[in-house]
Amino acid sequence: MDITKELIKKFGNSTQQDKKKNADSCAAAIISVWLNGVGLETVDTGLRELLFLETKNVAKKADVTSTFVKYMLDSLHRTLFNVGIYRSVKKPPLMNPKVSRATNLISGVYEKEIERLKTQKEGLSPTDHLDSALFFAAFESGLCFEEGLEAFQTAVLTYQKPPTSISDDIFFNLCYERHNHKHNRRTAGVSYTERKFFPVGLTLLAVTGFLKSRPLLCVEQTATQRLRKKIEAHVSHGTLNNVSTALLLQAVAMSISQRVGAQMPSFLMHYASGKVCSTSTFDESLLAMHAQHVNHNSGTKLEQRALLPRVQKSSLKKRKLNSYNFEINRQLRELFKQEHSTPNIDEACRKEVIAALQALKRREVNSLSEPEYLLLEWLLHQFTHGTLRRFGSGARYLSAMGTIWLHLTERIAVSGLEPDEIDELYSELQRMGQNSDSSFPDMLENLMEYLHKVHDIELPTPLQKTDAKKSEFVRSALPSSAHLEQLLVDVDKIYSNTTAHIRDSLLAMLIIMMRIGLRPHEIANLEIKDATLNGTGHIFVRRNPHYKPKSASSPRQIQIDTLLKQQEREFIRRFIRRRQDEVSDVKQRQVKSALLFTTHPGRNVPFDMREVSTHVTALLSQYSGVRTPLYQLRHYALTMFQLICFASTERVRHFSSYSVDEIERIRRYFQPSDSFNILYKIASVAGHLTPDTALSTYCHCTDLLLHEAVLRTEASIDFSVIQKLSRIQSAKLKSLAEQTQVQTQRMNNPELLQLAKLALQQERTRWTNNLKPKRS
Repeated sequence: MDITKELIKKFGNSTQQDKKKNADSCAAAIISVWLNGVGLETVDTGLRELLFLETKNVAKKADVTSTFVKYMLDSLHRTLFNVGIYRSVKKPPLMNPKVSRATNLISGVYEKEIERLKTQKEGLSPTDHLDSALFFAAFESGLCFEEGLEAFQTAVLTYQKPPTSISDDIFFNLCYERHNHKHNRRTAGVSYTERKFFPVGLTLLAVTGFLKSRPLLCVEQTATQRLRKKIEAHVSHGTLNNVSTALLLQAVAMSISQRVGAQMPSFLMHYASGKVCSTSTFDESLLAMHAQHVNHNSGTKLEQRALLPRVQKSSLKKRKLNSYNFEINRQLRELFKQEHSTPNIDEACRKEVIAALQALKRREVNSLSEPEYLLLEWLLHQFTHGTLRRFGSGARYLSAMGTIWLHLTERIAVSGLEPDEIDELYSELQRMGQNSDSSFPDMLENLMEYLHKVHDIELPTPLQKTDAKKSEFVRSALPSSAHLEQLLVDVDKIYSNTTAHIRDSLLAMLIIMMRIGLRPHEIANLEIKDATLNGTGHIFVRRNPHYKPKSASSPRQIQIDTLLKQQEREFIRRFIRRRQDEVSDVKQRQVKSALLFTTHPGRNVPFDMREVSTHVTALLSQYSGVRTPLYQLRHYALTMFQLICFASTERVRHFSSYSVDEIERIRRYFQPSDSFNILYKIASVAGHLTPDTALSTYCHCTDLLLHEAVLRTEASIDFSVIQKLSRIQSAKLKSLAEQTQVQTQRMNNPELLQLAKLALQQERTRWTNNLKPKRS
């Protein structure tokens, strides 16, 4: 066996040929040595198996790559037994041939349906309108997966959630469950996916006609059954018998991508068919991006803060904690000292406590911080829906849990914590409360589950059930460019009583997060040597004594000047240059690990990102009206990268403050001359291994990109088709067309959509929910 080991090392470490050829040569040499001139055909099967097993054992211990061992053993087994042990893995084709064949089968169906509507003399029934709405939702607007079509049919039939109109965009919010789609909405503790569906002209007209017909339908068929029946009416009998529903819908998505003018990237085709998940943003966020409006709450004042010392992790007696003397803690202690008027009746005692807590809540609601408000709500919930009945029970809960909770969350925006931060807070609560009360673990679990179900705060990992871990929840709120500009102003005001170094550091951190997309712990632990100003300037995200990369793909190099605006570039360059000058006189040993962002120029003390998150989360949430944590700055950056690379320049300028030159410069950065895949380039800037994470979790405007793509397709729709689908009189329809200044004979998709939106909004009743920014 020593000879076998030497042969494996010789060929395994050789660079003369590729690994496959070296493995074949090694297998042939081992057999030649073992046979020693005897013909292989004379050796029985038992000896051959012995040779193979002994060679396999030696190969496992040899210092060669596993790939070489795999090739060598396969070649050896193939020579000895005329069959290999490893099957070659075939690379999947760029295009699924089954989907291509199904696309050929339904070729021309869209044109045939429009021609049928054009030549049909009688009007359409309510059932015809519903079928047409589903057909054009799939073939025209790109809604090509089963769950989405079912949600759309439900929305049209019930009309409990009418389409929403924001500026020039009109859309349906479709709520559904699909195995590979992440959740972005949660109601009463139940999470689900909400996706924005932007219908195009004929789809909206069919919906308008269905509503005008005032139908009383008993729909027994599913949306996909109705769509399949309509498609089969335009193809030969039995053509689609062997085509599954999922395959048929993928074929519909492919047919849209092949339409003239679509210019649809492949990921949009897969997004239309539901194979790619990308969560949609909220209505409030989309409204803010359209209107560039900042909602200033007159009741909210900017509280000036100084940087507080970090929370000590050593155990403390509760009476010595600062939170013990908080006003809300004192008032609750006094409240729970009361005596019951009817101590022998549990229900009367419970109502008495609830009334006292509600009165306290009404008095103090405007002065409570978020953790104080959550604590008060939890105590109220325990008496309303839980097992607590008396003042004494509330005193025990306050003593065991309340003081520790307020101590650890004093400077934290609990609603803005990421999953790993929730886990850290949960661990700290466990550590500090381990000697607090024998029931503390149950109280803590009850509190965390209440926050999850009622206030949409992530559960700590130890409390998550197995099924809950499989369906990931994504926060999809986005700030607007106006929000970000106001954020920099307000953060500077909040820290106005601190040093200029602290204010500049905070502004620089926020700018880099919102434009480049760095994670909070990455930006907080950057060292001075990780930033260079040579050429376009670069930031290096890499391991250092303060920071351990989140994954193998986290280390990366990102350009500074390319992704920042002009004023931001100048500010960041001045800040980095000043920090480099400040440490130039320090000893070389200290310079090597000097942080870029510190609370003091001469001390290597990083910022507490929890405290920063508290202020940023409160401000961003106030601007838009939906909870927008600090981490959503990273979501904003990646969404902007996606829009800049794939959306029209007009859309990008409308949603952002970038100039045309800045947009083109960023596009060139993500799509260089070597035609590197754009999504992979975005993923590399984000620190992701593949684009899947960026698309499914961070890019929240894919629905708008699909809408733009289907609008680009060439179309020439006859006026008679428009009249039949909408059930609007010809004179009225021509009057609406004159208002939109479009031709009435034949219309393309943008003109048709403009007319359809006007018809849906003006016909009889207000059939759309028009969102407009509220007055400050």
